[in-house]
Amino acid sequence: MGRGSIRWDAVPRGAALATSSLRRKAQALHARPDLRVFDIRGNVDTRLAKLDASDWYGILLATAGLLRLGLGGRIGERMPAAVMLPAPGQGALAVTARSGDARAIAAARSAVHHQPSALAVSAERAFLRHMEGGCQVPVAALATPGERGRLRLDGRVIALDGSRMSEGREEAVVGDIAEAERLGSTLAERLLAEGAGEILAEVRGGAAPAVPEP
Repeated sequence: MGRGSIRWDAVPRGAALATSSLRRKAQALHARPDLRVFDIRGNVDTRLAKLDASDWYGILLATAGLLRLGLGGRIGERMPAAVMLPAPGQGALAVTARSGDARAIAAARSAVHHQPSALAVSAERAFLRHMEGGCQVPVAALATPGERGRLRLDGRVIALDGSRMSEGREEAVVGDIAEAERLGSTLAERLLAEGAGEILAEVRGGAAPAVPEP
């Protein structure tokens, strides 16, 4: 987002962007090595105020968080997945209940549970878990439900400076959580064997700044 309607394909060469996410920073630099990407902290209102007071061209934020805050009008463009995959589980809502309270758990499930979303999030989180990743590791994943129970999972691991990226896709018919998790683990294993492991080792061996999501 910027101060008005902006588009990724119109961002000028050498422009300055800011983000609170190592994952977004790495993907932006991979797609556009000419950009200057700065770290930004604080809650969403603070980050927007920093944008308005700066000479940055724009900042990268999670769409889901902006919409929940009623700030959809500040969104310049939703980044295409080909450029910017989200964090695993981004935008999903979870409800906690007391352990063993079957009545509360049943009430929560009947009110908000959405099985296609649960399967998608399970695949994404299994991918992240298999990568042993977290918010300080540039791992991205997006599971997309299709027809007849098919689930497509896209995943990426990116070097912090954007210089290298390992990405791939797996697709399968998924009927339950276990099958969704298997899909995520399968993609993670393949990418680890294809170079993602080396990227992660370098990231963990360096001094990554503590930058929060979203």
